[in-house]
Amino acid sequence: MPRFQLTARAVRRHVLNSQAVIIGLEAAEIAASAIPGQFVELKVPGVLWRRPMSIYRRIGDVIEILVAIVGPGSRALAQLIPGGSVDIIGPLGNGFPIDGSDGDVVDDVVVAGGFGIAPFPFLVQRLREVGRTPRIFLGGRTKDQLFGQDLPAERISVATEDGSAGEQGKVVPLFASFADAVPERIERMRVYACGPIPMLRALQNAVTSRGIRAWVSVEREMACGIGICQGCAVGAAGSDAYLLACKDGPVFDASAIVL
Repeated sequence: MPRFQLTARAVRRHVLNSQAVIIGLEAAEIAASAIPGQFVELKVPGVLWRRPMSIYRRIGDVIEILVAIVGPGSRALAQLIPGGSVDIIGPLGNGFPIDGSDGDVVDDVVVAGGFGIAPFPFLVQRLREVGRTPRIFLGGRTKDQLFGQDLPAERISVATEDGSAGEQGKVVPLFASFADAVPERIERMRVYACGPIPMLRALQNAVTSRGIRAWVSVEREMACGIGICQGCAVGAAGSDAYLLACKDGPVFDASAIVL
């Protein structure tokens, strides 16, 4: 799979709230070859290590990234304005499989926790291109940590831990209640998930106990993004071996890893 290093020019900047910004970067080669679930590594001026960022959406020659403002590096990146530029490597890693042959009936379900929404606008875009519209479950601690409510979907269900939006509670039980209510759809259900590790662990248990196929995008610190630094290890199921989120992931079959 091709990988490019280039200087990408920022062409748009959209502030979602005090915690998140969407940056649009002109990167034609990366946009042309990327698949949903892959990521890029950005070199932020003044910051030693590159920052991994999921490809949020692809629009022509532009890729968008969702920047969660959590520290000096992300804060510096979030301040990138149109006309500025950043060194970028990508696309990196493995993406979500669009499972199902032509004519198969597939129920696509997205489960995202907080900033775990990052790879899903691109995935939803791709699913719609092949004639499929997913059902989406969104979770966050508060309504300010909910993103993706504007995505085109069969239906969007929301849970917040403080009850400030949607149902009070966590997103995985909300998804599990839905799955239990439609047992006739279990065999054709395909789940795509991303979020904090405790959420993914709960999702893993929920899909395994119900026999649902699922893929999870694992968030890890990735200084290199190409398997050199070995800093993004994930346990392999059924063995003492480790996989690398940057190289073997970040998208894994939920049954293949230990979280």
